[in-house]
Amino acid sequence: MTIRKLFETFMTANQIPVYPFDTEEGIPTHLGIRLKGDNGDFDGYALCFEEERLFVFYTRLNLKASLEKREEIAVKLAQINYMIKIGGFQMDPESGEITVRVAHYMTGTDVEQGAVIERLVRISGLIADKYYSQISEMINE
Repeated sequence: MTIRKLFETFMTANQIPVYPFDTEEGIPTHLGIRLKGDNGDFDGYALCFEEERLFVFYTRLNLKASLEKREEIAVKLAQINYMIKIGGFQMDPESGEITVRVAHYMTGTDVEQGAVIERLVRISGLIADKYYSQISEMINE
């Protein structure tokens, strides 16, 4: 089964609506979902690179660091990333947008791959939710 189909199957099984969207020309269509956490709601999107057998999932915090604060925020995100075992925060240097990124090369059976996708999506959302308030405070200081 394709990575895309495995992702869609997980979302369907959990009654999570999936919507397609493109963010850049030349990038495969992303699959978007809405994640709900205790500290906020987040947009998530999956990239499924079938040839490479790579699944990448991003969770947008819907926070942007101002140009003046980007260097300071980047240092603080690096400190947070040091504590995170899977995935990590990244900040777009042009826009200041902050996301959580998790990725994994997919191997094994469809069931095993589906379990990896589920863990990655959940972990990405949990990381975003756990650190949202802290990052929001840094941005708004």
